[in-house]
Amino acid sequence: MIGRFARCALLAAGLAILGLDANSPCAAEVDQKTAAAQAKTETERSEKGWADLRSNSDVAALRDFRALDPNSPHATETDRRVGRLQPGPMIMAQLDDAVAWDHAKNANSIPELRAFKHFFPNSPHVADADKAIAALENAAEEEKRKEAEAEKAKQAEEACKHEAADVDDFVKARSVGALEALRGRTTCAKTIAAIDEGLRQLKTQECASERDQVRDLGSDLEALRSAVSGFTCDAVIAATRGRIGQLEQQAALVARGVRRRQIRGGQQDRSVRGRRA
Repeated sequence: MIGRFARCALLAAGLAILGLDANSPCAAEVDQKTAAAQAKTETERSEKGWADLRSNSDVAALRDFRALDPNSPHATETDRRVGRLQPGPMIMAQLDDAVAWDHAKNANSIPELRAFKHFFPNSPHVADADKAIAALENAAEEEKRKEAEAEKAKQAEEACKHEAADVDDFVKARSVGALEALRGRTTCAKTIAAIDEGLRQLKTQECASERDQVRDLGSDLEALRSAVSGFTCDAVIAATRGRIGQLEQQAALVARGVRRRQIRGGQQDRSVRGRRA
């Protein structure tokens, strides 16, 4: 035994095939039942699709769902989700004032806020949109400034690295003039510190060399006078000049002693000649 609907369905199908009595009560009942079944199937499919997307952040999947089921009871929520995940000015025009402002505010995007002002010029949130735009513009300018400063610092660091290599070369070459010239034009604190240390080392080495030279010259007064004019170490210059002064005093004493002896010798000679006369 088969049910009434099944019999009607078979009869309607047969009549449709034969082209007979398509408007029979059985045919109408079959159409109603079929439409209801299709609607139920569509509803179940829509609900299942939304259940799968409820916690999904895939914008493409949400848009596909919206396109495949434009009459879904979840269409508005889908639009909101897409707007939050990937804002777009075209979506803005499809929203009401409150939803659009929520969309633009959460987007935190200048284009989105300007789109809101364009589509809702009379909204009470326009002033808020202007403030948000100004804040974002200021933040963008600050970000640009920081990026420029970072780039400048990076370039300065690279320059410091190159200058550090130059300092090492100049110290090895004992080139005081090159070090002093570099110090005059560099702005790198590390380079300045390295140059000062290099100059100190070279000065220490130069002083040690000049001291050795003074020691080797001993009491050679003329040689010391000649050498001191070429010295660069202040301490050695001062010590050498002191040494020259001592030697000059000694030379003066010796000269006076010789002179006295010469005078006494002359006096004695005159006395002897007087007695002989």
